[in-house]
Amino acid sequence: GIANPSDTQAINYIDTSGVQNRIAVQPALTQATDTSTPITVPTTSGFNFANNAGALTYNLPVITSGMVSAVYQRCFRNAVTVTRVITLQAPASTYFDYAGANGSSAGSLVSSGAAGDAACVVAVSTTQYEAYVSRGAWTNN
Repeated sequence: GIANPSDTQAINYIDTSGVQNRIAVQPALTQATDTSTPITVPTTSGFNFANNAGALTYNLPVITSGMVSAVYQRCFRNAVTVTRVITLQAPASTYFDYAGANGSSAGSLVSSGAAGDAACVVAVSTTQYEAYVSRGAWTNN
């Protein structure tokens, strides 16, 4: 049958051979400039920029199967001229894989606090975030 044309998660179309196709629509990325701590990170992909007077902690969400299948990715960075320690905190029973090694369950990934510190995490299973550091020294606890 024909898919529901009011489905906001997909675009439905019929190609020139008469076959119906469905293309998933990726949600818009969100961006936030954060000035207080701790921050509860949303379950949508996006970017967070640390712009506060002290260290900043980001509490990452519990990973759902929907986040894995949608390729959830969230990136974190010190804003321009900001030199603050960024802590990414994993929820219970969740690990960070950084540089090929798992940290502790409900562990943290912590930046050195240098200007431009930046890292992204990708939900690869319901218990694992892969961490990709693009700048700075980070410690996997």
